[in-house]
Amino acid sequence: MRNFKEKRKGKPSTFDFLGFTHICSTNYSSGKFMFLRKTNAKKMKNKHLEIKQALRKRINIDVYSPGKWLYKILIWHCHYYAVPVNSISLDRLKQPSADCG
Repeated sequence: MRNFKEKRKGKPSTFDFLGFTHICSTNYSSGKFMFLRKTNAKKMKNKHLEIKQALRKRINIDVYSPGKWLYKILIWHCHYYAVPVNSISLDRLKQPSADCG
């Protein structure tokens, strides 16, 4: 970050890779460089829609099999996206979203 300030280029830009938005930042307590990874917003919205559509298809099936399926999806998602400072994005998947329709 200091090199960018010295060269007067400003803050480095963000980029998307492997489902994450990568952000250059600073640690609040120490002020040192910190590399943040947050779940990509487009990927999160698509996952919400995919889950909603799949649950609609399973609406007339017994309660247990869609529950098992949803549990597997949520566990996989949490294992893949569980990186430091990404807990807010992980919590958003558990909550119903207004953008799903």
